[in-house]
Amino acid sequence: MVKKALHRALFVLGLLFLMISCTEDELRVKPYPLVETLEIKNVRTTGATFEAKIDNMEDFKIIEHGFVWRQKVLQTIDENPRLGNSNQRISNEPILNNKFSEEIVSTLVNGLTYSVRAFVRTEDFLVYGKNQEFRSLGSSPPIFNDFSPKIGRLNDTIILKGKYFSTVSVQNRVFFKDTESQIIKNTDSTITCIVPDAGRSETVPIYIEVTNKRSISPENFSYEQPVINLIEPINGIFGDEVTISGERFSTRTNGNSVRFGSAFAQIISSDENTLKVIVPENIAFSSLEVEVISDSQEVTYSENFTIDPPEITFVSSSVSADNAITIRINNGHPTTSRNNFFIEDIPANVISRNGSDFLVRVPPGPFPRGRAKIKVQVLDQTMEYPTELIF
Repeated sequence: MVKKALHRALFVLGLLFLMISCTEDELRVKPYPLVETLEIKNVRTTGATFEAKIDNMEDFKIIEHGFVWRQKVLQTIDENPRLGNSNQRISNEPILNNKFSEEIVSTLVNGLTYSVRAFVRTEDFLVYGKNQEFRSLGSSPPIFNDFSPKIGRLNDTIILKGKYFSTVSVQNRVFFKDTESQIIKNTDSTITCIVPDAGRSETVPIYIEVTNKRSISPENFSYEQPVINLIEPINGIFGDEVTISGERFSTRTNGNSVRFGSAFAQIISSDENTLKVIVPENIAFSSLEVEVISDSQEVTYSENFTIDPPEITFVSSSVSADNAITIRINNGHPTTSRNNFFIEDIPANVISRNGSDFLVRVPPGPFPRGRAKIKVQVLDQTMEYPTELIF
């Protein structure tokens, strides 16, 4: 009995030894390198130093290595820093003495706590180290080196180039002067964005802001300006159709507006080179600058548009004091009250209107000459009928 018990005990001990030996062998022969995130160093107002070391790296070909980091408050159990959800710094440089490091000089906000993990990638594995946490003292603004193209239009795509942009898109912001741009995509060295409507400035600075630290472009961005080559006709009356020919008009439905003086004209059709508009009624003068505003960029034509003067073509022959007479005019204003009549320089009231015919009450006078001149005024133009009225 004692021998059997001893044999069983020896057998069990042998099995335990074999199991322990296997576990130790498995730990010694990992199919991937072991990476360790070291304590964060040199935490300062302009950044921090991230360091890591790799065990058994000689057994593997390291394709790339680096660090990922994110604000700790953003983390959940399943959201440790990793490629795709965090800021990242990736390197393909050779690793010396089984160690690598990076100076992180942007994307860190003063007073926030960050989690950092080192990583290495082999042909078969992506391996992360454990988290290291630290409280940031801040970081530097991004570096803004260049952008292309230098000249463009609203909604064009532009590429900004520099260093130390965030790889988390929402941490980058781009402004054209005071107007924020839509970012399409970005890396830590490029941002692709859309040219916004920055108002009526011809040139504007571009700002890149990363975690509230801002850098300015080395030169201003210029908005392409519309050009007016021809307006025809260059004179006419209220409600006429006018064609404006030029270049770089907006292709957006509501991207263009046209002013005659201070009055906006109705646009009946538009493309990049042609605008067809209606001469507005609510203008104040007969000679008007014509201005095209295309995607907020303005251009004024070199020649004023002129309203054709009014012309009296007929006056009824039978007239006496306090009687009404009919006066027919060409080029009258569509709004009856904006056609002003004078008999011997005395204002005469309009009783009614039928198209171009105005029924006008003759004022009581006096008319000491027994005759009177008839005039009509539209806007700032006054025209006189060549035949005087005889009482």
